[in-house]
Amino acid sequence: DGRTLLEVLDETVIPPKPLSEKPLRCVVQDVYNLKGKTVIVCRVETGTLKIGERVVIMPTKEKRRVKRIEASSIEMRHAVPGDPIGIVLDNPADLKRGYVLASSEENLKPTEEFTAELIIFGDLTLKPHSQVRIRIGTATINCTVERILEKINPVSLIVMSENTESLSNGEVGKVMFRPNDPVYVERYSDFPQLGRFVIIGKRGTAAAGIILDKK
Repeated sequence: DGRTLLEVLDETVIPPKPLSEKPLRCVVQDVYNLKGKTVIVCRVETGTLKIGERVVIMPTKEKRRVKRIEASSIEMRHAVPGDPIGIVLDNPADLKRGYVLASSEENLKPTEEFTAELIIFGDLTLKPHSQVRIRIGTATINCTVERILEKINPVSLIVMSENTESLSNGEVGKVMFRPNDPVYVERYSDFPQLGRFVIIGKRGTAAAGIILDKK
């Protein structure tokens, strides 16, 4: 009796927007000086990048205009999500690996702190004020652990304790980080490509998580 499963899903589940319809996020992978011009090698994660478009460089907040887009030395009029491209801006800018290009119409701010849920699976112990090295997208930054907000049962996902003193191997928790280096990140719920990260330990990757909120 009643509606079919497919009918219920059609009425209740809202499909996510296509990546091309989301705001522009283009992640810088490298910067090269070739034949007197600066070529920014990047990947379009969301949105569409067009020649003549004004972009803001995060986290420096510099604004530039896209002069040229190319892939394999072939000039393109625009780039869409998934495209690995090289771009030339109208004026040189101080760009680094891990920087993000977005539409200049957005009022974006560098990330001052972010709250994340993570799991530790390596030789790593997090404590308030400890220093960690985090890789987000193509950026690698140093961060300070501000607070360990929650320790979470890894099976039931029930909060076991709040404002705990440490997290170690095999434990799940919610942690507040403060970047020591300039960076721009996103909430995982908004832009998964810029909202997931790993923590680098002494023997390689030691933890992984997603960003829940940021300031």
